[in-house]
Amino acid sequence: MKRYLQLLIAFVIGVGIFCGVNYGESLFLPAFSRENSDDRQKISLQTNSYLEKVRQDKKLLRVFLQKMPKGGELHTHLSGDITPERLLELAAQSKQIKYFVRVPNQSFSADDPKAYQFVALSPDTEPPSQNSNHTLIPVSQLLNPQTESERQQKEKYRQALMISETEPDPNTVFFNATFARSDVVTSNPEIVRQMLADVVEKAHKHHISYVEPMLSPFPGNPLGKDKADEYKVLNLTTAREYLTSLIAAVEQANQQLPKNERVEVRFMLSFRRTSAKQFTQLPIAFELAAANDKIGKMIAGINLVGNEYSTDPDIGQAIAQPDKISNYIIALRRLYPSVRLSIHAGESDKWDWHIRDSILLGAERIGHGVNLVTSPEAKSVKQICDAVKSDTTFLGKSPEESLMRRRGILIEACPTSNHLLLKIPFTCHPFKKWLRMGIPVSLNTDDAGIFGTNITEEFARAIESQPDLSWEEVKKIARASLEHAFVSESTQTELIKNWEMQIKQFEVAINQESLKS
Repeated sequence: MKRYLQLLIAFVIGVGIFCGVNYGESLFLPAFSRENSDDRQKISLQTNSYLEKVRQDKKLLRVFLQKMPKGGELHTHLSGDITPERLLELAAQSKQIKYFVRVPNQSFSADDPKAYQFVALSPDTEPPSQNSNHTLIPVSQLLNPQTESERQQKEKYRQALMISETEPDPNTVFFNATFARSDVVTSNPEIVRQMLADVVEKAHKHHISYVEPMLSPFPGNPLGKDKADEYKVLNLTTAREYLTSLIAAVEQANQQLPKNERVEVRFMLSFRRTSAKQFTQLPIAFELAAANDKIGKMIAGINLVGNEYSTDPDIGQAIAQPDKISNYIIALRRLYPSVRLSIHAGESDKWDWHIRDSILLGAERIGHGVNLVTSPEAKSVKQICDAVKSDTTFLGKSPEESLMRRRGILIEACPTSNHLLLKIPFTCHPFKKWLRMGIPVSLNTDDAGIFGTNITEEFARAIESQPDLSWEEVKKIARASLEHAFVSESTQTELIKNWEMQIKQFEVAINQESLKS
């Protein structure tokens, strides 16, 4: 009997060697795994065929992508995520402040921040007397227009709060006016909490399981009168109290969803690079993010935002570029090495060192990055388009590109934003080139409310503009958003595991639906 067992064991080991079975595995496991692998590959190919079938059908493509588990969104500004209509709704609902909109009585410059700007007053304050330049209209009137004239006024308001394809100088309007018009609403703590609830609801609707909304850790004061009021809130205690209230808002919003469909949210603390306040804000933010407590664990990291190409000495020209504040950031990173960093860089059609400088500061992700091109010769959208569309190697020659591949530094691609602000056609956006070169890429909305987009639309436009973008590549983009999420290792593992299960279920459902049609 003993001899028989020895022979049986030898036979099993021998079969394992010749069949490629690892020690400790079942003899039947490889065949089962191969069968599963073959089935999964077949289902994925069938899904790719379905994608090709609906690629040119605007409506069916969006139905398909809306249901698709798209992973996470890593680049979304909370203050720009809200639509003009929703701004009016939340302003009208405010219990603490009376809101009006300053409607111009005559023609105005597109970059005039006071045109269609929200005005905040305390409930017991009467609005100032009208003048010939503008009229203060209650938000309730704009929200519910009764006459044709009022409807036209509301449409003009909507246009002023968004960026259109026909805007001749979108960058100037965007950075100088768009956010300034709505700031007294989007900085109101009671409204910020509702905006975060909206983020959770929208992510769930579009099958996003993880979001990193960019926001300030300091509460705004819409009724503040001067700089002193702005600086009063810049302290650790106030920030912790404020963030605690924001966390509660997210938790409450998730309570409305089934437990297995809740959205993981982490706050990306963002700071305007053209503001001198960042030198007061950043040390507090690093302290918050490094803390091993509930607040610290809810913070994804730190982000520098705003116009990196500011030429106005009055609004931060001296500190806008990454290298201008490098010593300050490096010192903070030495004190708080666990804090993660993402930086807006290369949001231009002209070459510069901003991406390289941001990587040297320790950025693990780059926002936008569209000027990641071969050489300093690229100085226009046309040159970017020519390079993207050519068969020759577009990327791969600069040190930052090699560095990004080696370190796995992800680019938070924002095609609609780059199309509207930089006039880069969707067909010329380099996200697919980056992807195929091994640079991780995610798709993002940037400022969904201002640009009239959503995460489903970003995927749809990416697929429509790149006819050879495959289903496997679409999944790779979605997965990368979770692989590069600024979360703990255990949370990341769980997010990816759940996404893999959801995407398999989605593929099976799509193929079953395809067989019926």
